[in-house]
Amino acid sequence: ALRTVGDSIREGATGFLNTQYKYKV
Repeated sequence: ALRTVGDSIREGATGFLNTQYKYKV
């Protein structure tokens, strides 16, 4: 399931960075 920026923000900075990393590689 694709995550939106809002979902990442809800999870916090860590969740956001993890999401960015997953879709970057």
